[in-house]
Amino acid sequence: MMLRPHGENWLPRNYCLNKKMMSSDPHTHSVIACRIPSHSDKFILMTRTFRISVALVALLLVSMPAVLARGQQAIVSPNEATLKLKDTGGRARSLIDHRGKIVVLNFWATWCKPCREEIPILVSLDSRYRERGVEFIAASADDSSTQKHVAAFANRLKVNFPVWVGATMDDIKRLGLGGAIPATVIIDRNGAIVGRILGPASNADLQKRIEWLLGDRQTPAPAAVVNTMDQVKHDQQQDSQQEDKHDGY
Repeated sequence: MMLRPHGENWLPRNYCLNKKMMSSDPHTHSVIACRIPSHSDKFILMTRTFRISVALVALLLVSMPAVLARGQQAIVSPNEATLKLKDTGGRARSLIDHRGKIVVLNFWATWCKPCREEIPILVSLDSRYRERGVEFIAASADDSSTQKHVAAFANRLKVNFPVWVGATMDDIKRLGLGGAIPATVIIDRNGAIVGRILGPASNADLQKRIEWLLGDRQTPAPAAVVNTMDQVKHDQQQDSQQEDKHDGY
């Protein structure tokens, strides 16, 4: 039977607050009891607890900005479409302003031949679906050397939907479109990317995706990514071979 040391109040081991409150057997050196803290012990413990609390609060305040930043980044889905550019009149534009609409965002440039061939398809579909809540946007990737031609070029092709300028390859890559143009993303009413077309988009492919978004979505969704760049490369090789034959005559 274990007895409490004379003149002190003792509790079982699981009540020990620190080693100074432990009593050890002089022969086995094992802890046999814990001393009930005195008023001075309690004051010391309260002081230490206060200091630890202050340190934890300070650490929390220091780390809070980083935690909030990570939280804000986590809110942005990898498939959430975000883009801020300017229109041909120099006014700031953002995809956020088009929430609630289905958006077909096409990246192009005045010097891109496949882009020029694709734009009439976009113009035709814009005329067909505008009244049904579908918005087309042409984001030009022309740099400062050719950007001045964008507005006139768009007018010549009868583009009557918004034309933005200043898009970069970083913007295109960030939206999961690779590093080439033309490229198109289809965005639903919530601002999420539901389709990507790498290369020239066909009338049939765009129409199929738009109709699916306008419908009840009960049918299987179109493929998330369509890559038509292989066909472009094939056509370019064919053109190059034709030019070589012509030069040989």
